[in-house]
Amino acid sequence: HIHRIDPILLEKMDTSYLSQQINNDTNELVIFVLTFAQNIIANICTFIIPAYLLSKISIKLTMLILGSTVVYGIVYFLFKDKVSAFNREFKEAQARYFSRLHEQLRYSDFIRRHAISDWFLKRLKLAFKELMAAAIKSRKLGIYISLSNGLILVMLQIALFFIGGMAIVNGELMVGQFTIFSAYFSMMTTSITYFATIGKTIQESLVSYGRIKRILDIPECVSGNIKLETIDHISIKGLSFSYGKDNVLNEIDCEFEKGKIYIIRGDNGSGKTTF
Repeated sequence: HIHRIDPILLEKMDTSYLSQQINNDTNELVIFVLTFAQNIIANICTFIIPAYLLSKISIKLTMLILGSTVVYGIVYFLFKDKVSAFNREFKEAQARYFSRLHEQLRYSDFIRRHAISDWFLKRLKLAFKELMAAAIKSRKLGIYISLSNGLILVMLQIALFFIGGMAIVNGELMVGQFTIFSAYFSMMTTSITYFATIGKTIQESLVSYGRIKRILDIPECVSGNIKLETIDHISIKGLSFSYGKDNVLNEIDCEFEKGKIYIIRGDNGSGKTTF
């Protein structure tokens, strides 16, 4: 796709940034799709089958477990926008940092000959500072989500043992049944933990998808279907070009014909190279 977009537009892009973005985002999407396809079915089965078996032992305790999944859903919706925003900020900062790092290698000879290493290092340090700040924000949010999910799981376990204990005392549940219930619950917690964390992974993958889609949405150049064997003449009409406010070429019209020799003449800085 990139080979087919406007080359002038491509020249204006930071190719180091683009390369880092494509490499990281496509890699993350591929890993997400493969692991998601592998784990989603297994975890659904690990959740539904024990839930059905537990309902045969105690509807009240089973409903408590199912109710906890609603709480996990609420936590996901509370944090999902921030996860997306912070992850996007981190990935943008990461791509900018590696772009600045690539400059140090690509232009090392130029930097040395012109004695401008301080300026380039300043750019690199600023990019690293932005990356560090974005990484800390993203990591802090991940910790908050992990703590929230862990707290929900602990509260659920306490509630189950309390309600289950009361049911045993009141003769509604036998100790053996509660032991079986606890074993099935342990199986379900693996799936509950998976679904609690998959929301964050989905948001991070959606950021990667959006960044890749942004590249794919760049219009491609439409190629003609006529193959030129020779060029007999070049016609230029109304050619203008400026460097900022400095107008170098202004409404130039001219013709070049095959078989003739032309010279471009002008003072230094008059726009010969640009033309």
